[in-house]
Amino acid sequence: SMAGYDPEFERENPGVYKHTYPIAEDGSQVATDIIIKSTREFRNGLGGTYETYERISVLLGGLTLVLTALFSLFYVSRCILAPLKELNHGLELMGEGNLDFEITYSRKDEFGAFCRAFETMREKLKESLEQQNAYEVSRKEALAEITHELRTPLSLILAYVEGLEVGITRDEEQFKRYLAVIKSKATALNRLIGDLLLVTQLDLGRFPMVLHSVRSRKFLSDIFEQFVLQCEEANVELKLPSEIPEVTLEIDEDRIRQVLENLIQNACK
Repeated sequence: SMAGYDPEFERENPGVYKHTYPIAEDGSQVATDIIIKSTREFRNGLGGTYETYERISVLLGGLTLVLTALFSLFYVSRCILAPLKELNHGLELMGEGNLDFEITYSRKDEFGAFCRAFETMREKLKESLEQQNAYEVSRKEALAEITHELRTPLSLILAYVEGLEVGITRDEEQFKRYLAVIKSKATALNRLIGDLLLVTQLDLGRFPMVLHSVRSRKFLSDIFEQFVLQCEEANVELKLPSEIPEVTLEIDEDRIRQVLENLIQNACK
């Protein structure tokens, strides 16, 4: 029979154990040692070592299984559950409108790449929201300022018209001065209404630009000259340090004029 344990023999002879050991000499098998004992005798004697090895193998197998399970649990907890919990918390904060947080998970794996993409999205959303808030504050301030400025020319117009109604003017020269003031303030009122319309157009995303070719020297000189007198009344001297360069500008005249007028008026104030 073949060397080693013979299961077929034990099946044919229940309770009897057979084990064959080859005996070799100079590299060649010269004899065969056959041990036949009852199963109980074998396990209490020669089989004790086998049973011990079997128990050790089962113990090592169980220990390996436990270690593998613990490692798997640690990996899942650290590399999957941790980033998922952090992402879920981030989504909850975003749902509340809070973008002031940071995803800290940065391992170089699939979840790390996903977390970095999430961080990029959060930063862009935060930047966009900050820009929107800044624009909203600027828009409200502009509306408040324009609305406040509307009251001054309107009040003066009403006062001068009432003066004309009650006949406060005594001569034609004074009458003309009253009309000039009314016309001036009506022009200012019209400008402020234009500013309100501009803010509304910006809100609606409608801001048409009509470009024309204009000569810089005449265009800018005309704007500055109309403010010289107004600045003098405010005790401000408006002057240019040198001659305006003569070039061709491709601009929307009304828009650029409005920008320069606002700058000069603010400087005078």
